[in-house]
Amino acid sequence: TLLSRQGQLEDAVRSLERALALQPDLPGAHVNLGNALSSLGRPEEALQQFERAAQRSPRQLEPRFNGAVLAARLGRTTQAETWLREALTIAPSFGGARLELGRLLYNSGRGEEALEHLRRAYALSPESAAAAECLAAALSGAPLPGL
Repeated sequence: TLLSRQGQLEDAVRSLERALALQPDLPGAHVNLGNALSSLGRPEEALQQFERAAQRSPRQLEPRFNGAVLAARLGRTTQAETWLREALTIAPSFGGARLELGRLLYNSGRGEEALEHLRRAYALSPESAAAAECLAAALSGAPLPGL
């Protein structure tokens, strides 16, 4: 929302909560609220909003991807993996989801499966420095940047 972009996150949260009180089935408002709550350091509430958005819009990529990244940061690898796989079901050529899934799998000790996703992420986005760096690190056995 405009308020979020201006750094007025608390105002954005209040406005989005009011909108959702009036019309709770707005997936985009749930995503925006989740993003604002995440930026405010309220990850549990943010995850709830991403979940609500995903339930209301089964084909929407953003709540699954944003929720997965946040869940991974919180150490909720199973939830993160589930959401990333759902995101890839919706958009198989989304390099960002491939990259994050590769990172998650690599850091979970599933190197071969991780390499498959990291290679695909790089193939989908060869201009992505993050994809190139992660693939190179994984191939050399080094820790991956990010997450």
